[in-house]
Amino acid sequence: MADFNVLVPNGSVERVKKTVGALPSVSYSSTPRRQSFVLTLSRDWETEPSRARVAEVLYPMARGTRVFVLAEGKSTLNGPAVQAITHWALKLAQEPFVGDVDAFRRIALARRARAEKVMFSSAALEGDRLVAWNCEPVRFEAQTSLIPALASMKPEELEKFEIDGTTLRWPKHDVDVSVETIRYASEPKFRAQQDAATRRDANRYAAAMKRVRLARGLKQRDFAGLSKRQVRRLENGDSVPHADTLRLLASAFGISVNEYMLELAEANE
Repeated sequence: MADFNVLVPNGSVERVKKTVGALPSVSYSSTPRRQSFVLTLSRDWETEPSRARVAEVLYPMARGTRVFVLAEGKSTLNGPAVQAITHWALKLAQEPFVGDVDAFRRIALARRARAEKVMFSSAALEGDRLVAWNCEPVRFEAQTSLIPALASMKPEELEKFEIDGTTLRWPKHDVDVSVETIRYASEPKFRAQQDAATRRDANRYAAAMKRVRLARGLKQRDFAGLSKRQVRRLENGDSVPHADTLRLLASAFGISVNEYMLELAEANE
């Protein structure tokens, strides 16, 4: 049984299959279904008769329905096509996604993995902004200067990235950017939620680290490579330990990082 049911305009099923190619667990239909994902070809918007066929499948759709416009080769959307797409974007309260075959294939694979929110379907640089779509698809964008890992890159370096599942990757700089990274840089509400979650994690770590240290009879100054102030900040929940810090903490107890993490988990129970 197909995991991803895609709605296409009447008479377009075979053309869509030919354009997209074989994809596992994907089915195409022109019968409207609740919360359908709608796929149209760019040529479906070019003439009045073809736009009428698109309208037939979109009229019954609920607000929030995803509409994917598959760009074909070098074809461009004419004025009436853009007007029609804008009309349906307003009616469905959902920005349409104009993308290529690779983007749609990524969406299909993400649906199969139940990872639509975290996997990228496409991305591009528009001036000083990174614009990306996940596989729902929803659009996210942020100034590159607000993403610490990208802030120091030159424009020509920023262009050299690749889409790698859940990350945008800059191989030369060994930099990975996730959907969450872009949202953190651009959405105040999301940033506040993430900061609150980080503080909760820091507080959980803090209490457990102090309990483990006291149980083993060490003082805050007894951790080689960490100052008493650094240990105090960790135990107060002012910072979250990174991998190197965890190694130093575990080393002071003469155990591995995995063993130390198990002790922290037990101390949190």
